[in-house]
Amino acid sequence: MTRQEKLLIIGGTGRNAGKSALAELVIKRYAGRGIIGCKITPHDHPEMTGLALITEGEGFKVFEERYPLSAKDSSRMLRSGAEKVFLIVAGSSSITYAWSSLQPFLPNNAPLVCESPALRRSIRPDLFVIMTHDQESASDRKNIDDLIPLADLRMTIEDLQAGRSDIIDLDEDNNWYLKL
Repeated sequence: MTRQEKLLIIGGTGRNAGKSALAELVIKRYAGRGIIGCKITPHDHPEMTGLALITEGEGFKVFEERYPLSAKDSSRMLRSGAEKVFLIVAGSSSITYAWSSLQPFLPNNAPLVCESPALRRSIRPDLFVIMTHDQESASDRKNIDDLIPLADLRMTIEDLQAGRSDIIDLDEDNNWYLKL
């Protein structure tokens, strides 16, 4: 498994668990540090406004988000203050290749926030946070049971509303860690 410093991965157990809300909070908090956002999804988005294709390969496409005004998660990251935001569309078998193809487009030493539980299967970040909630139906639930033991922190939307995301911090070298 590849180790990548300066990377915070946010995953979730289902839709509306708070993944994007946490990404926005963290990006806003560290916007002045040149933070980069990334969203990884297995399916094409119906809304492609502002997405510029920067590279592609077998089973994946990598876009740079350039439009902060849509409701897309990548636009929300840009609107929150990220220097750049990327959208990767890749199936599970192509995520590692897609992530590798993104690396030349990332500024050196930049802190990264990536919304994608699946990336954690091949990359070991500084921090891996899983957002959970109890009201998810079986059809909304993602099968990430293998990733739950790898989480450095589990949070809920209620935790975010209570300000508990402040435990996630960034040191002077742009490495993510948990304040205790």
